[in-house]
Amino acid sequence: MHEARFLILMGKGREISSFGYFLEAHETLSKIKADADKLNIHNKTVFYVNYITNLVKCKFYKEALHTLENEFTIENTLYKNMLLYNKLLCYLYLRDTKNLAAYISYDLDAAPFPQSYVLKMIKSAYFYLINEYETALSIINSLLQAKSSSDNMQYYQPIATLFKKLYIIAQKNSLQKKWSEKDFKTLQDSIDNFEETAPPEFKLVSTYLWIKQEIDSIRLK
Repeated sequence: MHEARFLILMGKGREISSFGYFLEAHETLSKIKADADKLNIHNKTVFYVNYITNLVKCKFYKEALHTLENEFTIENTLYKNMLLYNKLLCYLYLRDTKNLAAYISYDLDAAPFPQSYVLKMIKSAYFYLINEYETALSIINSLLQAKSSSDNMQYYQPIATLFKKLYIIAQKNSLQKKWSEKDFKTLQDSIDNFEETAPPEFKLVSTYLWIKQEIDSIRLK
């Protein structure tokens, strides 16, 4: 495939994904995947980062992990942090605490914002999954107290606030067979408020989609 056409289709897949059409983006990106190895290392890297990120958005977690572990390696620090984020997202969604545990001691501060921020969100969620609520709250509180010059901080902070509310309510209900409807309403109201106020692209942030899914799954128990 001619490289210019490849780049056009890769851009199309990325744009489709950014609007939330993940399966359609996967179809587009999959068609050109076989040609990625013929590209220079930069374009190959950009393709795989987009391809793997979209696999996670599609909830194809095992396929994303297989690709990360068997099909693509990278040395670029920025992209390594992005792919680490995707790997930990897969483990988070799969509730694979064993593999998550292998990464919680990593120096997540080494990653730039917002990767360092969302990686720490996942770290806090690991402790939530193993019912260590005080540690989860300690990590998320440190994020909420953090200061950054990034304009996007104002949107990531509300996601961290949702995590904090979940942890507090989970701890409160940890000895109950079923959570109280009042507590569910508190969480749902927070989700509704985020949906009303956040820019569209932040409603597609994977850590936000995880907590939204987590609240729904607890409700159905």
